[in-house]
Amino acid sequence: MVTRYQLPDAHARAVADVCAVFEADPERGLAEGEAAGRLATCGPNVLTAAAPVPAWRRFLAQFESPLVLLLLAAAIVSLVVWSIEDHGGAPHEALTILAIVALNAVLGYFQEARAARAVAGLAQMTAAMAEVIAAWRLRLVRCQEKGTSFHPAGLSMATQPSPSASTSSATSDWAMAR
Repeated sequence: MVTRYQLPDAHARAVADVCAVFEADPERGLAEGEAAGRLATCGPNVLTAAAPVPAWRRFLAQFESPLVLLLLAAAIVSLVVWSIEDHGGAPHEALTILAIVALNAVLGYFQEARAARAVAGLAQMTAAMAEVIAAWRLRLVRCQEKGTSFHPAGLSMATQPSPSASTSSATSDWAMAR
């Protein structure tokens, strides 16, 4: 949603400049009506979460380690040597290496999935809060509900916790946290 209250580099600007762009008074904040209007126009001031990574990509990521790639190369060399020597039977060394690599990938995938679920659970248990000024009053609100006013102090954005929070650009940040 594109609005006139966009300032991607608000964190790097002076408070007076940010207040001027957002048409906000640094002492009084926004009037309740203006804050409600901006919430209706701009939407809530939250960062969107990154799209979840598909399971197959998370599994393939287990094969990106240089050590795993080295083991795969060793398995290929072992298969080539086995096929050249043609001793008959199965290529036990190559199969053993491939089994170890596959087991490592499966264990790594499930361990990462378990850790991601734990982080998501922790993020849901903690609520990011922001201090905002509206109609001369300092209030503490949940970040996903903070489309009510502007507080220039600190100019560090508070974000809604999410399991896969990204560093996406938040350009409608007229309500910033302290």
